[in-house]
Amino acid sequence: MNIFNRIKYFFVPAEYYSAENLTFENPSLEFKELEDETILNTTEYVKKYLIEVQKLDTKNLKSKNVFEFEKVDDLIVFIIKALEFDYKEMEAEKWKFEYFMNHYFLDNKTICIYNKFTNAETEVGNMILTLISIRKFNGKYYCWINVDDNEPAGNSG
Repeated sequence: MNIFNRIKYFFVPAEYYSAENLTFENPSLEFKELEDETILNTTEYVKKYLIEVQKLDTKNLKSKNVFEFEKVDDLIVFIIKALEFDYKEMEAEKWKFEYFMNHYFLDNKTICIYNKFTNAETEVGNMILTLISIRKFNGKYYCWINVDDNEPAGNSG
């Protein structure tokens, strides 16, 4: 197996993607830091674009790994904490990064928050990581944190 296939094999199971000039058909929310306006925009985005699903689980998102919220405000507080944690890690590792929010490209009923990052020293290796996946089922909000130090809590889609 050549080196590029080995790298691809390593990253694909954890939902890492590499792309140049990434664009989406539907609106995307992009941000570098969590500010009051970003939090408000995130809440509005979830309310406007999250579509109710008939079944909570998917191939990669399992209900045993999910966090459940009755209200969108509680979901947003949870997302903020997860992003704050990731932000601190990215800053400590000196990555050049930004976040964006959009539908999962294989499922328009799942909204994801992605981290797009590059090595700040070499500017080589643009990567996209699905950090958070969100679905709505039976009037409740469900959130998966897709990155853990030991094992992903579920991949997107």
